[in-house]
Amino acid sequence: MRAKINRFSAYLILLFVAAYYVNYFVKLPALNGFMSFLALLFLLICLPRLPGKSLLFMLVILFLSFSVSYFNSSPTILWDGLRQLESIIPIIVVSPVIGFVFAYRKHFASLLILTEKWITKKWKYFFGITILSHLICSLMVQSGIITVYQLINSGTEQKGLHAPKEFQSTAIIRGYTLMMLWSVFSPGFAYASQNLGVNFVEMIMLGIGLALIGIVISVLIYYFKNRDEANQQIQPDEKDDSQRLPLREHRKRAAELVVLFALLILLIVIFVEVFAFPILTAVPIVVLFTVVLYFGVFSDIPFFIRNLMSFVRNQLSGKYKELTLLFVMGVFITALEDSGLAKRWFELFLSFVGTYHLNVYIFLVLMVIFIGAIGFPPIPLLVIIANIISTIPIGKSPELFMPSLLIGTTISLMLSPVTVPLMIMSNLNGLSMLRNGFVWNYMFGIVFLLVSIAYILLLEMLL
Repeated sequence: MRAKINRFSAYLILLFVAAYYVNYFVKLPALNGFMSFLALLFLLICLPRLPGKSLLFMLVILFLSFSVSYFNSSPTILWDGLRQLESIIPIIVVSPVIGFVFAYRKHFASLLILTEKWITKKWKYFFGITILSHLICSLMVQSGIITVYQLINSGTEQKGLHAPKEFQSTAIIRGYTLMMLWSVFSPGFAYASQNLGVNFVEMIMLGIGLALIGIVISVLIYYFKNRDEANQQIQPDEKDDSQRLPLREHRKRAAELVVLFALLILLIVIFVEVFAFPILTAVPIVVLFTVVLYFGVFSDIPFFIRNLMSFVRNQLSGKYKELTLLFVMGVFITALEDSGLAKRWFELFLSFVGTYHLNVYIFLVLMVIFIGAIGFPPIPLLVIIANIISTIPIGKSPELFMPSLLIGTTISLMLSPVTVPLMIMSNLNGLSMLRNGFVWNYMFGIVFLLVSIAYILLLEMLL
């Protein structure tokens, strides 16, 4: 019975994504109601499946949404609220499909093998895992966390390494959260760049620069906090079966990965800049096209079809917590925006900053971190603020608002009590979200915040 419910919820989401694209190209008003119906049906099926605390949180948010709408607007507006985050759903559903390519040729395993002679100490291994997490998650988003975790556990077993849970968790979580600063496959980055009307290519370059600084900070903190462990020698494993492949083949796979990544970015730029597609709409199309093209070149479309069917049956239904959160928060965001409460709240924030002559960009970072720390999901908060900034004249540069939003979201994702990446990591290593998040990352969060503030001030002088 559970399997049938899982499959049905997956089909509902696929129908929702299909209706979204049909509506984008054809503009059929009737599809709006159909999509709201699909979202409502999905909530009715998936809400009872949530754990107790998550269910309570969702019900409180829905109650607040109805209360705000009842006293300030009309509760019927919440029907449209089920589609508030409709453009984010496809990117979450489709992005993991790129993982089929990595499963087919094991590109990242080849990268590890090529760097094996360089990774002679534990701190270098930590650096390599952080970079690996950053790259994989920049393409696969949350699904990349599971991929990296499985990959490094396989690697540590083969090498006979003891990789403590803190080592694994901090490397993966920091690598994941830092990709929020620039990855077009990240819903937060894509939504902010689309709604704020900034040049997303420039934002990618700025984000990559700050992400690299963050990775260096992460490695330095690990090194000085665990100096004896960090300097432990690592011996290459001569018995690794994958070494049976010629070194030339590993280099070929690494080159394939570079070409694939460059092709994805190039196609997204063409779709957005030349064909004027919204970035959130373009990314899933580009991912599907590139993956089908890849398997077409290797003449193995059946592999793609088998993995796609398996993904729909087994993995897509596993995203019900994340998708339920998005639909519920969409209703809440609509209630806040339609009632004018969100706009008034942000105007109060701007008034406070202006009265005391504070830096609006820095205090926006601090506000996002604070609201995330009290339990509000970071991505929906980013959506609310991006929507407000795009609709009211603020007289400030959106090119600076966007990095501020993303920096606050990045730090919030690793330090807040409940976030999707921490939820995934806790399921993998059996530890609490508090330990995987705040306890192991608060020092990195503080140092990265101070460096980010300096980065924002530098951008303010240059832009």
